[in-house]
Amino acid sequence: MTWGIVQIVTSGPYTKEENTMEGAPQRHGIFYGWVIVATACIIVGIGMGLMFSVGVFMEPLETTFGWGRGQIAQGILYSWVMFGAFSLMFGALSDRFGLQRLVLIGGLMFGAGMLGLSRMQTLW
Repeated sequence: MTWGIVQIVTSGPYTKEENTMEGAPQRHGIFYGWVIVATACIIVGIGMGLMFSVGVFMEPLETTFGWGRGQIAQGILYSWVMFGAFSLMFGALSDRFGLQRLVLIGGLMFGAGMLGLSRMQTLW
């Protein structure tokens, strides 16, 4: 029987028993792809939680260091601009070098930035 370009074979040399995967190993437990998705969600949740939590620390930063809200907001603005600029760069590089290396490098850069922010005492 023919249907457009694709030909559907209703009978052939293969029997139903030959097409089954009786010898194939059966998977048990959770599909590994869901582990990857869950891990990615946790990592993104932590990263975005750190980036969006600045409002919670606005008043303690003002009282501890004597900085104004505008100065703190300006630092946050610079971090978001850099986040956007590096996103474009990493997007282009991911096509060339693959995601595994770039996710590792990006995670290390993000961690170094957060560590640097935790050690910051003065505005530049």
